Amino acid sequence: MKKRDIKAKLLGKFKYVADPKSKHDGVTFFYNGMMVATTQFSRGAGPDIDDQGLLSQMAKEVGVFQLGFFKDMISCKKSYDDYVDKLRERGCV
Repeated sequence: MKKRDIKAKLLGKFKYVADPKSKHDGVTFFYNGMMVATTQFSRGAGPDIDDQGLLSQMAKEVGVFQLGFFKDMISCKKSYDDYVDKLRERGCV
C-alpha cells in the first residue's frame, strides 16, 4: 500500500490530525477530546508499506489490531463509524 494513500485516508475519512512537531509525519486520532491513537510515517523509506512489517504495526497503533480491518479502512470498505465501533469493542473510546 502507498504511504500517501494511507495517510490521506487517515487524515480525511478517519479524521486523524497531523502532528506538525513529529519528525516522522505523525498523525493522531482524537475522540471526544481524548487522544486515542497515533501512528507515524517514515520520510526516508520508499513509497510503499509492506503487509508483514510496518502495515501490521500501524494496524496495532491505530487500535484495530487486525491487518485485514486496517486494509479495509484504507480501501474504503470500512467507514469512520465502523472504526469507532471497533475502538469501542477494544475499550479504547
